[in-house]
Amino acid sequence: MSELENNSVLVLTIDNQISEIARMTVWLDKELRKFNATPEMLFNFDLCANEVADNIISYAYPNGGEHVVTLRLEVDSNKITLEFEDDGIPFNFLEATDHVRPENLEKAKIGGLGIYLTKHYMDECEYIRRDDKNILKIITYLSSTSDVSDNEK
Repeated sequence: MSELENNSVLVLTIDNQISEIARMTVWLDKELRKFNATPEMLFNFDLCANEVADNIISYAYPNGGEHVVTLRLEVDSNKITLEFEDDGIPFNFLEATDHVRPENLEKAKIGGLGIYLTKHYMDECEYIRRDDKNILKIITYLSSTSDVSDNEK
């Protein structure tokens, strides 16, 4: 389901099923193209949205069950914001341990890069826990130079 909320925010709800990530990706690409997003922005949002959605679907519901993840896409003159809202277990994305580069490929573990990549490719990330829900916003600025330094990510 996709609809316009308050004339400026597009909303999509997906079930907590890995197969729903493909539907989310198509929706996000279609909507961002309407705003003339650059190929770099499309890549960044595709990668980061896939990582965030996969983490929510894979880890937010240890007891299983059917749940809904709500995405809100807002584009204004300065930035693009994609918000994820889920009713899973509390998880502050910003407090997650940073990825540690392994000494070599033999010691490398599968996984663990999604949060790192999202923090790297987005200009800003915000997290709050409100009304028993995780709310994560990933943001990129539309200006050619970001006002956010790498230290603030």
